[in-house]
Amino acid sequence: FPSHDIRPSVDQPKIEWRFGDGLSSSGSSVRHIYMQNGTYNVVLTLSDADSTVVSNITIKVNDTK
Repeated sequence: FPSHDIRPSVDQPKIEWRFGDGLSSSGSSVRHIYMQNGTYNVVLTLSDADSTVVSNITIKVNDTK
């Protein structure tokens, strides 16, 4: 094939979650259970070869039963 016919693969972004209780996970669909009531700062980080985007949200857990 001529070089102009070959397209580089597009990297999938790296997706990381920090739940504010010392635990973390990765991937686009995650599940987390908090073991204690409290206020937690959840951080979502998306990164690829060109950039990083960080988003934060504070959540309050009132009943862990």
